[in-house]
Amino acid sequence: MINVFDLTAGTRVELVDGRQVTVRENMEDGQWVQVSEDEGAETELAHSQDILRVVEN
Repeated sequence: MINVFDLTAGTRVELVDGRQVTVRENMEDGQWVQVSEDEGAETELAHSQDILRVVEN
């Protein structure tokens, strides 16, 4: 399980649907982060249950 509090802007994560996204903002509530697929792309909220793993560069 991912500790959402540890995710900072710029961290790459893989979602359960297979997409790899970048954390843009951590909502600091332990459940939600704002993510986008590419720089400049629209952002969306991802719930902690949707995050599969942190992607190592």
